[in-house]
Amino acid sequence: ANKEKILVVPGKVMGKGDVTLHMNVAALGYSQAAKDKIAAHKGSMITLNDLVTHKVAPSKLVLVK
Repeated sequence: ANKEKILVVPGKVMGKGDVTLHMNVAALGYSQAAKDKIAAHKGSMITLNDLVTHKVAPSKLVLVK
């Protein structure tokens, strides 16, 4: 169930901290370290523009501060 959720970050995702599980993320941008960490756990990354363009259901979104 949580693998279907998309974490929405209203900014750029940086590589600080550890990624310990699969996650799908939508953000304005990603540092290379963040891309590497998310990809290492087979997560996905899209832009906020893609999120709107693909009309993702709001029930799948989790807003992160």
